[in-house]
Amino acid sequence: MKRIVVAICFLLVSTNLIAQKKANVDSLKRLLLSAKTDTARMNLLNKLSRAYEEFKPDSVIYFAKQLLALSWANRVDFNIAIAMGRISYAEYNKGNYAEALKFGLQEVKIFEKQKDPKALANAYNGLGNIFKGQENYTKAVYYYKKCQQTAISCGDKLDLLYSYLNLGNVYGQINRLDSAVYYANKAISFTKEIHLNYGIDYDLFNLGTVNFKQKRYKAAYDYYHKALKIAHDDANFKHEGEYCVSLAEYFYRVHPVDSALYYAHVALSDSRKSLSRKTTYRSAELLSVIYEGQHQTDSAFKYLKLAGSIKDSIYNTLNSRK
Repeated sequence: MKRIVVAICFLLVSTNLIAQKKANVDSLKRLLLSAKTDTARMNLLNKLSRAYEEFKPDSVIYFAKQLLALSWANRVDFNIAIAMGRISYAEYNKGNYAEALKFGLQEVKIFEKQKDPKALANAYNGLGNIFKGQENYTKAVYYYKKCQQTAISCGDKLDLLYSYLNLGNVYGQINRLDSAVYYANKAISFTKEIHLNYGIDYDLFNLGTVNFKQKRYKAAYDYYHKALKIAHDDANFKHEGEYCVSLAEYFYRVHPVDSALYYAHVALSDSRKSLSRKTTYRSAELLSVIYEGQHQTDSAFKYLKLAGSIKDSIYNTLNSRK
């Protein structure tokens, strides 16, 4: 009963935030229809592609490609790079790493030519994300550190925070746990220093991963659950799905299995909303294993088939990496 009440509360908060985002997007669309100049249209297309960034990658691509075409026509190099960066990030979120890398490298090339350090720091961070998605962790660390160095050089606090968060995450993935904790703590102290709450959920998630790998399961659960609440309150389906599948894996390892099923199903639902193929794969694979253990053959096969189809698409992409 308690879980049902919590789920209903989560749903109400998420629904309200989605409604607010939709109202903002609808307002921007109306302004775009009445825009009289290309400059105004580019500005609104920029805002629209950004508004969809964390929850509708296909819409990001749709508006960013319009921005790209208009920017090419007007020879506005900065906007061309911005549009390429948006497309790159959307393709990364969808798991299309080869496409993401193609646009991300072009974005970096333009910003390097313009000698724009703040824009470059953000673009380097994007390349780090793509290489992490491709499981090329050496290059991921290289670009995250380039982001860090560039951000320090120009006083870019937000991208410096990104570098700390992402280095903490990638070091956790490759089991360099001391380094993961170091960067997680750097991120925590830095957010306090600059009075910014952004990224706290991701930092808590990183610490949850470290504790899970160290078999400190109670601490891992606490970190994951705190991260999940923040992501849900922000209606960030991408992060919520990632945190839910980690909680599902936690409960599968510890107890009870019905909680693992619950979080795996939530993760699968969120991953479909955010089009995150890796989270879809992880949640479907876990559901297949759980149902097989419960001798529910039809359900096990259903999710095994889904996991297999997603795995094929992910690893076809991984095999295309440079």
